[in-house]
Amino acid sequence: MNAYRIAANAVFWLHQTLIILLFVGFFAQFVFLWYGPIEAVALTLTIVSQGRQKKCPLTVLENYFRAKCEPRKTYEGSFLRYYTKKHFKVNIPLGVIPKILKLMLAISVIVLISTLRF
Repeated sequence: MNAYRIAANAVFWLHQTLIILLFVGFFAQFVFLWYGPIEAVALTLTIVSQGRQKKCPLTVLENYFRAKCEPRKTYEGSFLRYYTKKHFKVNIPLGVIPKILKLMLAISVIVLISTLRF
């Protein structure tokens, strides 16, 4: 197996794991209040990293490695949009994911503020 393919697959699995942790963490913060600040920081970093390039850096990295070993296997757009369409035949409209992330951050901040003791 090509080293670039291994690297692309490793980035894929890292990306998928981080997305799962982000969504599981969103719900975990309601049960484990101490997790709220961690979730808020994770969501903020995700939004900021996507905002500068309009793409997640992990998507860019995965595509870089895929282009080195299989140029036809690269994709445009976001990781979630591409793989949900590829595997589940669900087309997520453009711009929905950033809006969901911002909504999640707003809710996380509200939860965080509501748990602070003044």
